[in-house]
Amino acid sequence: MLKILVVDDHSLFVEGMFHVLNSFVNKLTFLHASCAKDGLAIAAHHSDIAIVLLDLDLPDVYGLKALEQFKQNFPLLPVVILSASDKQADMCQAMNSGAKGYIHKASKGSVLVSVIKLVLAGGIYIPPSLLGILSTFAGDPTAPARLESQIDTQYAPNSSEIYSKLTSRQREILNHITSGLSNKEIAYRMDIAESTVKAHVAAVLKVLKVTNRTKAAQSAHRFGIKVAG
Repeated sequence: MLKILVVDDHSLFVEGMFHVLNSFVNKLTFLHASCAKDGLAIAAHHSDIAIVLLDLDLPDVYGLKALEQFKQNFPLLPVVILSASDKQADMCQAMNSGAKGYIHKASKGSVLVSVIKLVLAGGIYIPPSLLGILSTFAGDPTAPARLESQIDTQYAPNSSEIYSKLTSRQREILNHITSGLSNKEIAYRMDIAESTVKAHVAAVLKVLKVTNRTKAAQSAHRFGIKVAG
């Protein structure tokens, strides 16, 4: 019996993935959590989970933090990232953080199944778009850091320019986002309405030119934006 845990808050995507896996895999137990906290709780309760499929964009913590939590609590449990992002920087950071694979959500079901089989056999799935540039650093022990630095440079805007466009309240919001807090937790910390937090988060995403809080947090770390204080 193959037991798979999927941590993703997009119900339609999860339902579709269940049907795909169920058609390819015999004797499948499909566990689902819509946030990192629930996913970690399920993993703690089911010691026989074979693999975790983890979304980068979760409502309670941003993806890489969730990945780190899984690796810390369950170091032997393989985690594969599912994401709508096809940026090489996101892929590289996920792989460097311990992911056993990175699958774009637009991939075919057969790819998903192949990746799961590869990882369960002890392999690591490198996204095709990374293979070419990885070959450039073959045999170099500093390759991961150099690769991530090279990719980051390609996408990095002027961090001081971004910082100047954020209001003091938006900087505070971004600081809480990078700490992995949910909107509800931020509202409690700042003693403001959750709807107000959502409005500020939307404004921060617009300034940073990203589509979700995961990318906002990653941008803050990647570009060295100092938001605390």
